[in-house]
Amino acid sequence: MKRLFPLILMLMLPAIATAGSTTDQLLRKLDAAISQHNVYKERREAHIRQLHDSLLQSSTIEDKFDYSLSLYNEYRCYLNERAIDYLHQALEFARSKNDKAREAQVLSMIAYQLCRSGYYGSGLKHLTEVQTRYLDARGRLEYFKASYELYKQLASYTVGTHDRNRYNKQAELYYDSLMSIIPHNESLYYENKTEQLVNNGKYNEALRLISQWKQASTTNSHDRAIIAYYLYGIEERKGNHEQAMNYLIESAISDVENATYDEASIIFLSRYLKKAGDLKRAQAYISYAYNVSTLFEGQMKNWAVTDLESVNHSYQEQLQGDKSKLMVFSVAMSVLAIIALLLLILAIRQHRRINLSMEDISHKNGLLQQTNSQLKSMNEKVNEVNHLLSNANKNKEEMIGMFIGICTTYIERMDANRKVAYKLLKSHSYQELADMTSANERKDNAYREFYGIFDKVFLTLFPDFVKEFNALLSEPYRIEPSHPNSLNTQLRIFALIRLGINDSNKIARFLNLANSTVYNYRTKLRNGALGSRDDFEERTRHLCQVNLNRLDLIGETQPSSEEQ
Repeated sequence: MKRLFPLILMLMLPAIATAGSTTDQLLRKLDAAISQHNVYKERREAHIRQLHDSLLQSSTIEDKFDYSLSLYNEYRCYLNERAIDYLHQALEFARSKNDKAREAQVLSMIAYQLCRSGYYGSGLKHLTEVQTRYLDARGRLEYFKASYELYKQLASYTVGTHDRNRYNKQAELYYDSLMSIIPHNESLYYENKTEQLVNNGKYNEALRLISQWKQASTTNSHDRAIIAYYLYGIEERKGNHEQAMNYLIESAISDVENATYDEASIIFLSRYLKKAGDLKRAQAYISYAYNVSTLFEGQMKNWAVTDLESVNHSYQEQLQGDKSKLMVFSVAMSVLAIIALLLLILAIRQHRRINLSMEDISHKNGLLQQTNSQLKSMNEKVNEVNHLLSNANKNKEEMIGMFIGICTTYIERMDANRKVAYKLLKSHSYQELADMTSANERKDNAYREFYGIFDKVFLTLFPDFVKEFNALLSEPYRIEPSHPNSLNTQLRIFALIRLGINDSNKIARFLNLANSTVYNYRTKLRNGALGSRDDFEERTRHLCQVNLNRLDLIGETQPSSEEQ
């Protein structure tokens, strides 16, 4: 549901910068909601306990079946595993009564829950177990809904064009079947119909339908979060960025207040805030999203957690890399300083030679005119050299300052971590120490900082890389970064190839990616290359060739200046 607008999310940065007091008020409301998320969680748990007690007190299989489905509805956006457990419980009740219609219905519901949480193989297995001849009206609705969800998700995550087209056709068939039988007052109808209207660009019709949907839903229902999310997508496509931003925050607030753990709004919101510089809020939101996503246990939202040794090893590797880069820049600075000194000595000598020449030929008007012309030319060249040296000194000072800052920051972070660890060890707080060191957030933040630094340095050295790289690709495969001074994952992979790193394992390790991800991106873009695909990566390595500008100085001495 919330994957409807993944391509327009990066347009939200201007909205954050220009949002007025309404946006600020909504953000403060979201902050307050997150600080009280345990209250909302307990409210949902209390309702669940009431339903569970009613289930235990039920005397008939029919009542037990109904309460199991009610508990599933409470858990389906809260705790995925518990939701599926209650569906299996309802399935057992149906089988105990030999109720084939309800058995087929529940199997379809299990398949839907598995598919929406990323377990497509298991979802397909349960769908194949459905005996469709026993499906009643409700059962057919659940079967078509699960089938539509399965093939829609398969089409979204399939790389091959042939398979993706095949899955899209299957999804369209099941969508048409579902919409032909679903009652028009159900939330699922509103959601699917709104999505269709938005995709077709019929925003006004979509807004009218959303208005009806909002009237039909209760104030505190999960539908309000979905409605706000669709309104965000519509306003964003219409170019109303500030209003779209407000709807996205409202969607996140509704998710938090309803203790909805299968959510996406707050994740997108945290990314935008991070890019806008509101790091405190961004970290609070992504931390909350991490915690609730872990509790939900959906396959698509599992986050890898590494041990302390792996984290320390990653920090050591980054620190060592920063030290190596700093050494390279230090050597380059020394070489440039020597060259600058030599040029200065040469310039002084040339000036002395000019002065002596002017005294010797002052009585000759013709020679004086020639000498004046030469002096003017020499001064222009000296000024040009001084200008180049000034720019070079400025660039190297910025680079050196940046990498000294990086080293200092990592040293301070490591020392702070050491002090906290020592304090926890000294106070025997081993569990707290284990919790602190097992968190993957520091590593993720460090990689995001590394990506930003890598992008800045690489684009400084090769400012035309993206333009020249896209020139090697056919139109559908060309990549446009979301921001002019950044790269995405695909561009970083080929940026490393441009730097001479061709080994996929090394690239995966540098960028914190799976080997299969690097292989798939390389294969995908190689297939989209103009001309021969065999030498595509070789051509990439020869992009943005650096031109050496040779400066002719005064007299016979002609030193050269290379900008690295």
